[in-house]
Amino acid sequence: MDRNSAPMKGKRFMKLKEVLERIGLGRSNFLDKVKSGLFPPQIHVGPRAVRWDEFELSEVQAAYLAGRGPDDIRALVRRLVAEREPPACGGRGTRTVRYLRVLAKPKSPAPADKAPGGRINN
Repeated sequence: MDRNSAPMKGKRFMKLKEVLERIGLGRSNFLDKVKSGLFPPQIHVGPRAVRWDEFELSEVQAAYLAGRGPDDIRALVRRLVAEREPPACGGRGTRTVRYLRVLAKPKSPAPADKAPGGRINN
């Protein structure tokens, strides 16, 4: 199946719970397979939120059902990840949406008459 012929073009994102229900694996087993390249990695959609692309998961499931070996599946996962659209954050990093942390003003330097540890120099 060509990625461009998919009706949704991978625009639906799934939470981990949905993914686990769909593929029938436990959390640890699934995440181990992601780590070893047998399933596509998550997409960061916020500072503490990740999702999986439904189209990518469908492609990998189809490869498993077709009896493809681990090397073929890893190659498929690498191709799918390479075809992802560039991040919406102007190309910085691999996250879809990057949240920039606003840092507080830097601490002012310690007064010259104080030594490190708070002791006063006389």
